[in-house]
Amino acid sequence: MKVKCSYCGQYFDDSVEKCPNCGAPNDHIHRTSDTVPKTIEELKAYCEQNGFTPEKTRFFIGEDYRQPRAFGIYKDDTGEFVVYKNKANGERAVRYRGVDEAYAVNELYERLQDEILNQKAHYVERKKASAVRSVKKKQTSGLIKSIIIGIFVVMGVSTIFFARNKFNNGYYHYNNQHYYSLDDTWYYYDDTASDWFPASSIPEEFEDNAEDYYDSSYYDYNSGTSDFKDTDYYSDWEASQSNDDDDSDWSSSDWDSGDTDWDSDW
Repeated sequence: MKVKCSYCGQYFDDSVEKCPNCGAPNDHIHRTSDTVPKTIEELKAYCEQNGFTPEKTRFFIGEDYRQPRAFGIYKDDTGEFVVYKNKANGERAVRYRGVDEAYAVNELYERLQDEILNQKAHYVERKKASAVRSVKKKQTSGLIKSIIIGIFVVMGVSTIFFARNKFNNGYYHYNNQHYYSLDDTWYYYDDTASDWFPASSIPEEFEDNAEDYYDSSYYDYNSGTSDFKDTDYYSDWEASQSNDDDDSDWSSSDWDSGDTDWDSDW
């Protein structure tokens, strides 16, 4: 896939570290650390160690799985690595095809990390909803006890309702300006600086109709922006999420692939 250099405007392959024309770093490439799997076998071992089985997660490592609702990576007969997603309707969306195994593996690894956060978030919602349902099922005796429990249920439902974000986390595009919402905090993309910055405010018309300008929760290389998830803002938020006590007892056994967005391309 071709991407546009943020400095000279030339297009080049997205897996290249630097622009062949001007030597500028590729803002679109995902950087990996030594702890991130770089081969299919390493990614497979990572999943096995953490209990992320294909049957639960729908991530098929080293397999050209053809059934709906699946993510995967494999090496084809031509020697190229293919990263794919099979949507709910069976349609396949290819995320990457090329000879760079480390890049291909990192694409699927990052998608797996996103899905883990998604699973934890839904797990917390299910726990809260379950707590409310259990309260509703309790037998009450006496008017005062009924009133107290009724108030508790109402408060519990209200807490869940208002705890949900007003805006979906992800990318938005309004009036030729790119935005990113993260737990109702807005960021905008500065084309001149080729970077994301906190937005002190957003246009009222955009805020009132934000759902009409929502693009996706996942980065599109052709969007003309850098990946928001490469910023320190996202890293700090991700660290705060991992320290949240609400999901501290989540484990791979709680994975529910029904919570995955299977209709998007990625």
